[in-house]
Amino acid sequence: ENLTTDLEIEEVYAVSGEEVTAGDKILKLTEDSVAEARKELERTLRDAELSYRTGKIEYEQNLITAEYTKDSAILTGQQAKEVYDETVASLQSAVTKAEEELQEAEDDIAEYESYVNDGSYKSYFKVDEYQAIYDENLKALTDKMDEWGVSWSQVTGGGGSVQIGGGAGSNMQSRGTSNASILASLYSVLEQNLKDLEEAQEKYDDAVTNASFNLQTLQLKLPSLQQAVTEAKENKEIQQAQAKLTYETALSTADRAESDYNTTVFLWIKYFADKIPSVLNIFVIVHAIKMVDQLRADRYSQETISAAEKLSRICRISVTVMIITSIAVNLSQFLIWTKVYKANYVVDIPLFSIAMCIAVLLLSKFIASDKALKEDNDMII
Repeated sequence: ENLTTDLEIEEVYAVSGEEVTAGDKILKLTEDSVAEARKELERTLRDAELSYRTGKIEYEQNLITAEYTKDSAILTGQQAKEVYDETVASLQSAVTKAEEELQEAEDDIAEYESYVNDGSYKSYFKVDEYQAIYDENLKALTDKMDEWGVSWSQVTGGGGSVQIGGGAGSNMQSRGTSNASILASLYSVLEQNLKDLEEAQEKYDDAVTNASFNLQTLQLKLPSLQQAVTEAKENKEIQQAQAKLTYETALSTADRAESDYNTTVFLWIKYFADKIPSVLNIFVIVHAIKMVDQLRADRYSQETISAAEKLSRICRISVTVMIITSIAVNLSQFLIWTKVYKANYVVDIPLFSIAMCIAVLLLSKFIASDKALKEDNDMII
């Protein structure tokens, strides 16, 4: 199976049905076909050696990659819980923020509604208080003007900027300059009261206007804030589910990382083990051809016997290596089956390669024994 070159027969020494004995020639192969076969096997051996070295380099590269992948997966698995918790916390923070913004807007709306509808601003700006002071001082002034008979022109110095409802004050006789002076002072206080009332009223009106505007703005903004809370909650559910899936996947990958690594190493070892019989076969055939060359030169020479003995050792070693390798691979596969996720549970024994090596081994031993038999015969003769 390792040779594609056709071996051509140059001469046949035995015919079908003829009885032959040990050492009899049966056929002779052409030198060109044997040389071509030798070259092919030598090329195949070089290719096998190159393939082995290339495979070894790939094995080392893949081993480094597998170790890195394993370590990365284990590290990712160790960090997965922390990443998951951070993701959940971030999503919850977004929901909390949206809810706080909504609650703040609702509180502001309630506050502005109280300002606009309940008159809270009037108390804040003391509009009613200033109005009561003004009304009280106005009543006191008009009462004294009526009591003392002092006119508005006397109190205001000819003007009279204070406006009161229900008619003008009574004209009474002056009771003296001192009464008019007292009322003029009271009138000055009344004017300040009016000024304070007007300022408070103006501030109140401005505040109510601003509160109404802010209230309207918040009421328009409220639906979007409510929608933001809903979206934040929905996004939290979706993203949390995805984060949980990622977390569980990372844990699963971390759990399988060691198994993946062991599987990669085992498959590469099995790959090299499967190549060993073919390489040994080629090696045996190459040395067998060298022995055949010695046989053709001189069947009973020392070089032929040395080549036969060397081939015999190579065959023994090859058979031993094949059997031990096959047993070791299948036994290791059985022992580590729980640590890998892929294994070939078919017992693989390279029977053809072993049989070929045994056959060549027997042939080489026969050649060596044939030499000893010849020497015994020569001694007897």
